[in-house]
Amino acid sequence: MDLTIITVNWNGEEFISACLQSIMNARQNLKIQVIVVDNASKDNSVALVKRGHPEVELVCSDKNLGFGKACNLGLKKSLGDLVMFLNPDVSVAKNTLSTIVHFFSQHPTVGGVGCKIKGIDGQVHPLMIQQFPSPFLEFIKLFAINSKIMKAIGIHLPQKNPSISGEVVKLSGACFTIRREILIKLNGFDERFFMYCEDGELSKRIVEAGWELYYLAETEVVHNQGACSRKAPKGFSTLMQCNSFEKYIEKEYHRFGALRYRFYMFIGSLLRMSISITAIIFALLLKRNSMQIWERRIAKNWLIFKWSIFLAKPDIPD
Repeated sequence: MDLTIITVNWNGEEFISACLQSIMNARQNLKIQVIVVDNASKDNSVALVKRGHPEVELVCSDKNLGFGKACNLGLKKSLGDLVMFLNPDVSVAKNTLSTIVHFFSQHPTVGGVGCKIKGIDGQVHPLMIQQFPSPFLEFIKLFAINSKIMKAIGIHLPQKNPSISGEVVKLSGACFTIRREILIKLNGFDERFFMYCEDGELSKRIVEAGWELYYLAETEVVHNQGACSRKAPKGFSTLMQCNSFEKYIEKEYHRFGALRYRFYMFIGSLLRMSISITAIIFALLLKRNSMQIWERRIAKNWLIFKWSIFLAKPDIPD
């Protein structure tokens, strides 16, 4: 078996069929296995998969396991030499699967491969910052400061040009492929991460095990970004990101590092709310129509502030 593709579904009836159909259109002469792990969906997505894609192996959980744990459930049933983890709101371009399989066969030191990711608007998504989370890095990212300003004050966030193939230090969870032997040896994803950070954490362990990670610009998938997470309760994604980054930082920097991260989020959220309130005042004075943007930013940072002082946490959706 050349390739196993694992997709974790949670109430994805709007896009799961398009995802699976794109896989079938792109399979060419490859021997592939497609596994859908369903996280206790309450919509019609399981019925759609059963009716429209009988070739797919369906694994149904009786509760929402999150991304990493569900992927590991699919991994137990995988047969392919390579395993691709693919979001259900992603469609695969025609030559992507064969290009990835061929690349692995020609590069025995490569353990994982990532794809070029485009939005539904055709814009290429920037690659993740090629640096692992730290308390201070996450504080800096809160402000998304102009890169020229950051370089001037001695801060550099390494990023890779998405139009050029090359070695990277971490892969994006929307679509990445790893040798099955590595996943088995590393016991798959760390199941402490319900959602977010699990791709970076696994990337780090793959590199530490002596393998290379590679980004292939000649491959392509289209990602309807946020389509899955928008189905979760309001504020869930923001709070879960905070939780997952804290877990990652605690794993790497111990409890003191996690407490520093909370403190930085506390300071950062207050600063950002102050900036947003100031911007709203100017918008009112100048009669600009930008208030809604700043109001959304205040709401998000209010959640981060509450999380930082232990007054809010993500409720796992059923």
